[in-house]
Amino acid sequence: MVLLAESDYRYADGPLQLRIVRVRPDLSEWYDGECVWLEGVEVGPDGQDGTSDLS
Repeated sequence: MVLLAESDYRYADGPLQLRIVRVRPDLSEWYDGECVWLEGVEVGPDGQDGTSDLS
């Protein structure tokens, strides 16, 4: 599990908590070592998979 700041990922809209399911070194090579391609499931503030609307 990682918590990414808005500045740490593309198409940012606030912080992102992600349960990583796969790291893609093959795609990461396209970014000259500047980025790591991650695949995962977003985890909401309640710790459950998916986002939760707390409003």
